[in-house]
Amino acid sequence: MLSCSTCNGSYDSSALFCPNCGASARRSSTNRSYSGSLFLGIGLVALVIVWNVISTLTPPQPASDIKAATPEPPDDAAILIAKCGAPDTDKSSGTAVQTETRSLVYQKARVKAVFFRSESSQKWKTKAMLDPKTLKPIPAGRLAKRLPCSVR
Repeated sequence: MLSCSTCNGSYDSSALFCPNCGASARRSSTNRSYSGSLFLGIGLVALVIVWNVISTLTPPQPASDIKAATPEPPDDAAILIAKCGAPDTDKSSGTAVQTETRSLVYQKARVKAVFFRSESSQKWKTKAMLDPKTLKPIPAGRLAKRLPCSVR
């Protein structure tokens, strides 16, 4: 027979509850171990310290300092070749005024695209879209019919 710690009544050792007061018949262990909680607390404190050290070593960059990784747009000649395919002829020539010209001829479409760039610039800029036989400018409407891929 065991005695209840709450009401000091006696009960059988196989009972789960005291028949007098209804208290749990399990003996409370006075040798509780807090080692798991202690390790968890130490681990959390260590995590906070590491977090603070790392954040002071690499301060966050303001949004204005972050440069977007956008590629530089290609030049006009590269865009035309990408849209319309490789030309039948591709010629480059320099002139006395330090301006270089480039012409792309699409024979089937009867279009000669002329580009220029100065010595300081690396990009080809569109100068004109010409008829290769007459070397006269092609109006936008006719150009759209001859070489539809050239229209932006």
